[in-house]
Amino acid sequence: MIASLYAGISGLSANATAMTVIGDNIANVNTTAFKGNRSHFANILSTSLGGNSATGNVGRGVEFWGTNAQWTQGSLENSSNATVLAFNGKGFFMVQDGSGSNFYTRAGSFTFDKEGYLVNPDWLKLQGYQIDTDGNIGAIESVYIPGERI
Repeated sequence: MIASLYAGISGLSANATAMTVIGDNIANVNTTAFKGNRSHFANILSTSLGGNSATGNVGRGVEFWGTNAQWTQGSLENSSNATVLAFNGKGFFMVQDGSGSNFYTRAGSFTFDKEGYLVNPDWLKLQGYQIDTDGNIGAIESVYIPGERI
C-alpha cells in the first residue's frame, strides 16, 4: 500500500517541477533571445542490487531528471536600428563589464554610449576582433566607432 502511494506522490512531485519549467518558459516567451527548456523524467526501478525484484518488477514511480535548453533558431525580426543585431544559426555575442569579465548572450540590442562604444542595455561593451587597414585580424577588444554622440 505504501509503495503505491509513493509512486503516485513521486509522479505529482516530478510533475510539479515540470510545471515550474513550463511557467518559466511562458514567463520569458517575449524575452529577447530566450531559449526555452524541456523537462526530462526517469523511471524509478524496483530491482535490488542483487537482481531480485522486490515487488514483481513493478516500478517505484518517476523522478524529475533535469532540463535541456532548446537551442532551436527563433524567428528574426527586422529593425530600423542598424545596431540591433542577430545570429542566424549558432553563435553568441561576447560582452564585457567594467572589470574586464566576459559574458555571452544571444540578445543583440545594442546602442552607442557617449564615448562611442557599442553597448547592450546593461552597459556591457560588445567585443569583436580588431581588424587593421589590410584586413588582418588582431586581438579581441571593445567595439568602438569614433564620432559625435548626442
